[in-house]
Amino acid sequence: MAKSNKLTYAEIAEKLTKSYNQYDKQLQGAVTEAEKNSATRMLRRVSDNMNSLVMELSLIHISEPTRPERI
Repeated sequence: MAKSNKLTYAEIAEKLTKSYNQYDKQLQGAVTEAEKNSATRMLRRVSDNMNSLVMELSLIHISEPTRPERI
């Protein structure tokens, strides 16, 4: 049986966090305006992806049926 290439939400969040930290570090060390602009654009993209992930997880959570019996 072939293994699925799909990532879990946790794996996606981890990759986005690593990317965010990488570009934040680049921004902190940026010297030229071009370097600052590039790092800022990438931070914005990663941040947008993080926000999309949170929104998707929120929608999944609120769409789940409530548990009829008490735990």
